[in-house]
Amino acid sequence: ICSPDFNFYRFVHPDDRKFFKQREKARITRKSIPSQFIFKILTKEGKTKHFEMNTVLLPGEEIKVFGTVKDISDRILSEKKVKFEHQQLLSILEGIDEPIYVSDPKTYEILFVNRALKKIFGNFSGKICYQIFQNRDSPCPFCTNKYIFGENIGKPYIWEFQNPISKHFYKCIDKAIRWPTGQMVRCELAIDINEQKTAQKALESSEKRYRDIIEKAGIAIIIDDQEGNCNYANKWYAKIFGYDLKEMMSRSIQSLVHPDDIERVMKYHKNRLEGKKVPSRYEFKGIRKDGTIIHLEVAGIVLKEKGKSIGTRSYLWDISDRKRAEEETQETMKKLRKTLNGTIDAITLTVELKDPYTSGHQRRVADLARTIATEMGIPKDQIDGIRSAGVMHDLGKILVPSDILSKPSKLSEAEFSLIKTHPQAAYNILKEIEFPWPVAQIIYQHHERMDGSGYPLGLCGDDILLEARILAVADVVEAMASHRPYRPALGIEKALEEISKNKGKLYDSAVGDACLRVFREKGYTFKSGLLKK
Repeated sequence: ICSPDFNFYRFVHPDDRKFFKQREKARITRKSIPSQFIFKILTKEGKTKHFEMNTVLLPGEEIKVFGTVKDISDRILSEKKVKFEHQQLLSILEGIDEPIYVSDPKTYEILFVNRALKKIFGNFSGKICYQIFQNRDSPCPFCTNKYIFGENIGKPYIWEFQNPISKHFYKCIDKAIRWPTGQMVRCELAIDINEQKTAQKALESSEKRYRDIIEKAGIAIIIDDQEGNCNYANKWYAKIFGYDLKEMMSRSIQSLVHPDDIERVMKYHKNRLEGKKVPSRYEFKGIRKDGTIIHLEVAGIVLKEKGKSIGTRSYLWDISDRKRAEEETQETMKKLRKTLNGTIDAITLTVELKDPYTSGHQRRVADLARTIATEMGIPKDQIDGIRSAGVMHDLGKILVPSDILSKPSKLSEAEFSLIKTHPQAAYNILKEIEFPWPVAQIIYQHHERMDGSGYPLGLCGDDILLEARILAVADVVEAMASHRPYRPALGIEKALEEISKNKGKLYDSAVGDACLRVFREKGYTFKSGLLKK
């Protein structure tokens, strides 16, 4: 109990002195003032403390006040901490991009809505959750679910629902958390999974279509493990080997592959799983249930799980009919090639009978041309065409009189002009015959020269077939190195000197270089049209 002259202000914090003076003035005039209030004081050490004061104005003429003072600094500090934690929690929930709300598990009242959820439904704090989200008049089973507040408290509860208004699907994660006030509340995070649901339906539909395709496509498909054991097989796989699907699931690759190919097939299987290079498609022989041998073609890919190879998916085709057809075709081709070679030999013999002095010339030219082409890396089929053209390149000479072909002296201009018609004559004879190669054109051009000085067309450069350029060099070398009725042999060195001097001018440079290599580096020689190395 103190009188007005008691200097209480010296204890009061400067922030609250004005408030105290206003109270004092009101008390003097006996106005009504709050009987309970909180204020701050400064301790002797200069620290700030919070106190709660309760006062009563005593009756009587003299103004006297009865008051009690309670130190509530710890309580104020605790309240500030709770408020800070509350603000921190709200800040965290606001910053999450997924929709979140907090509700009272007893009243279902929504206590908090974050920014992401407000964008979807607006601010509905204070509303009832099941009315807002599910358009219901009473709580749904998920609202009344006691999972997160029972013995599993602290564990999340995950469930899905479809919003009846937006028709969107949501995955909800419910968890009991302690609100800064101390109350246990329900915090729910809702993730819009509509796109995921749509994608899932599309995937299921796609899987169904895919399954229909693999069952109806006529391609055998098998999925096996690292040891080659079957984990999945479609009906076509079973059909190829003559088993039913149930039987196929108990059979390994090894039991279906012919002994001749089992080592190679398992090697490829192992190498594929280890990431080594394996042919993308290869053939092997299989054994059907009845013991029949079948020819198969297979392509496979590695299946991985968490970066580790767990098996392969393979596609198989029964190519038995194709293999039989190929064998028949090859046999037919052998016969046709034999017939073709016989025809070519007959044509060659016809020329040699007409011009016995150049007997063997065409065969030697053909052999040298083939050797040059091989040195240049030309494909085998193209080389076969060069050789065939080589053995017939002088066919047109059968239209030239024998006395001109075997004349022991220099030819006149008129006679040489007649000789120069033999490429055209050969072309006219062969052009209607369907060879596998452009034989008629090769022979037609074998006297053309790179600078355009050749005959009969005066072609130059790349306008001349490569095969004809090769044949031209081989023809010049053999002719110069061999005896002719009108002159003795000039020798191989003179012939090579001619090629070396005029390659790039009369003769193709690459062809000339290859010709010089086969003689000077590879030891090529002529002897009765045979190659000696």
